[in-house]
Amino acid sequence: MYFKTINLKKGSPAPFILFFCLFISNLSAQFSLTLDKETADYKLEETAEISILSSQSGTASFRFFYDENFPDIQTGTVDVSANTPINIPFTTDNSGVVFCEVMLNEELKKTAFVFGRNNIFKRVHSCKQKAVRELNL
Repeated sequence: MYFKTINLKKGSPAPFILFFCLFISNLSAQFSLTLDKETADYKLEETAEISILSSQSGTASFRFFYDENFPDIQTGTVDVSANTPINIPFTTDNSGVVFCEVMLNEELKKTAFVFGRNNIFKRVHSCKQKAVRELNL
């Protein structure tokens, strides 16, 4: 590997310019996704609220899905204003883990949450019991 040392003269604006460019690039298009429940655990037909907070305005596209191999459950866009949270509601009557992707100003963020956790465990237990019965026949 080849590294080149740059000798800066005292009083050179280069360090300031570099710091400024890095600082500005970190400010651009930053946003956060938060859920209204820290546990990310929802009952069936309960509404989950995904909140977007951005330092910049723009149009955010979102999609909810169970798995990359299945069709999206819900897609859409929302207009985001700088420093103003906007909520995207989501609800389902199907138990399972739901993923959410939000794209804003070419930045992608992801989150996930579960609906009907108890139903998932019951369904797994029921399948296990059925398999045991079939093997015993």
